[in-house]
Amino acid sequence: MREYAGDIKIVLVGNKCDMPIDKIEVEDSEAKELAFKFGVKYISASALQDKNINDIFSNVTFEIYHDRIKKEKEKKIRKRKSIKLVTQDNNVQDGGCC
Repeated sequence: MREYAGDIKIVLVGNKCDMPIDKIEVEDSEAKELAFKFGVKYISASALQDKNINDIFSNVTFEIYHDRIKKEKEKKIRKRKSIKLVTQDNNVQDGGCC
């Protein structure tokens, strides 16, 4: 997904955590390991019991918001670093110090 969609926010969701242990096909430890490998957060959820459903959306929303704030700060810092020197008649000064 990152290859084609670029910088996107991903959360790995383990659904049906309300199922009996003998019916679970992927253990939490395996899912957490996979999430760590890809650098994403893992959340175990149950739509039936409404467990962690809001957390999934809250987490993604928070990540998007945090990323946007970070990019805005970086943008402001870059703007501060660029200084244009001009003479009194507003012409850009080419070389020299005086």
